[in-house]
Amino acid sequence: MRSRARGSWDGVVFFVLAVGGTAGALWISYRFELRPAETAASLLPSLAGLWLSWAAFRAERAGAAVPRGPAEIADQLAVAVRNQWDTEVRMRRMNDPYPLAVSWRAADADLGEAWPELLATADGFPSAPNGFPSAPDGSSSGPGRRVAGPADLAGAGAEITEVFLDRLPTRRLLVLGEPGTGKTVLLVRLLLALIERRAAGGAVPVLFPLASWNPARQPLDDWMAERLARDYTGLGDGQLGHAQTLLEHRLILPVLDGFDEIPQCFRGMALDALNAALPLGHALVLSSRVTEYRDALAPPSGVPVRLAGAAAVELQPLDADDIAAYLRRDAGGRGTPAADRWEPVIRRLGTDAPVARALRTPLMLFLARTVYNPRPDEHAAALPSPAELCDPVRFPDRAALESHLFDAFVPAAYRPHPRHPCRWSPRQAERALRFLARQLHEAPGGRTDLAWWHLPRALPPRAAAPPCAARPDGLPRRRARAARRAAPGGGGPPVPPHRTAAPARRGCPVRRHRGARTGPARAAAPLTRADGTP
Repeated sequence: MRSRARGSWDGVVFFVLAVGGTAGALWISYRFELRPAETAASLLPSLAGLWLSWAAFRAERAGAAVPRGPAEIADQLAVAVRNQWDTEVRMRRMNDPYPLAVSWRAADADLGEAWPELLATADGFPSAPNGFPSAPDGSSSGPGRRVAGPADLAGAGAEITEVFLDRLPTRRLLVLGEPGTGKTVLLVRLLLALIERRAAGGAVPVLFPLASWNPARQPLDDWMAERLARDYTGLGDGQLGHAQTLLEHRLILPVLDGFDEIPQCFRGMALDALNAALPLGHALVLSSRVTEYRDALAPPSGVPVRLAGAAAVELQPLDADDIAAYLRRDAGGRGTPAADRWEPVIRRLGTDAPVARALRTPLMLFLARTVYNPRPDEHAAALPSPAELCDPVRFPDRAALESHLFDAFVPAAYRPHPRHPCRWSPRQAERALRFLARQLHEAPGGRTDLAWWHLPRALPPRAAAPPCAARPDGLPRRRARAARRAAPGGGGPPVPPHRTAAPARRGCPVRRHRGARTGPARAAAPLTRADGTP
């Protein structure tokens, strides 16, 4: 309706300008006693342009009047989702120097459904060939082989797609893991792989950050529709209605990240709402920390609730050989001077040393290589030595070492680079990040999403600071520009703001691009929560 009204208004404006321009030309001709031939000669060439403009307007309006079907809307959304997360993969350096293969195994039996129940549930789907529901891309389930038991769900890296499509009877997957083990990265890889296998008009996997959902106030369907309309403005006019259409036609495959970020008092209610809004027959993926999910299954009062029809896998710590190979390769390869600096650390991998225990998660491994490995055209001698991580006096336990890596990350991400100068110094970036963290901490209701349009409420008025002075919060003088540089946001389909993103690339870690967060917030911490925990 809004598009039709806008088209009518454009037509009125075109008509007024065309008639008014012609009338004005005739009046000028009459007023200054110009010859009729001169007037006609000046007006005739414009007729072709007027006709082409009018024809283009009519064609555009006719195209807009054609209703888009759910399949076409889903295809457009799939392109937006793929482009968004392709960009995030580059910005988060997930493939630099190569994708780190995270492994998993079947979770404890009390966290997921019993295997016989999963098979019986899959057999109950009316359209399930060989006991499997239709694949998320609308095709059959491929080999569709049954696995002997939950042990066959184990795998690593890219196998997560095969696990979800071919080994899981119900296509309802629960991904569990300790802090920093790479849950979100695994979900992103699964999402991109599912989009690549998606057929035209099929369901679109979309990652939803559960931190912004309050199950006590909003039904899951309404919340997902609002997230789709807000995050993917390419859905066009009436995008909320389009989002609801996609959900009604089961053309959204929810990838729900961060169940543990829902307040503890609402987690049981959230599981019940998930089962109601996405009953058996709906494919879905849910991630959570292990302890928080287990606590939700055993509430102090009331009936326990679990995610119906879901098999659970738990991410495992990294292997010592994989850690050593990754550190060496990121430093230039075995035998290079930068890689040799890691030998004291590598000799301790696989032991009970604090450095060996800390580097067993992808998050800590990412922080360590950012702090100690040189970037192209950067000399390793100018950087601190990784050997300092082996100091038992300075780092007596794992917690002390992890705290050091977190503290050193922002200065390392914003350190000067000869080829890629950064517009922010480490001190400026840290001030901005402290400001953002303070806004999240003081936000009413414990908000974990931070959008740039929220910042003007927190910034002091323009008159509070002298024209040439820095503000007390350390932000630049120009308020609107500061809000956009220091916070998520931008035009187009924004990146889901549930987690602060990793650095953009080697050199200056921030690079503005459409649909992504900008400013120092981009380098806050790789795949960590707004409160700083992984």
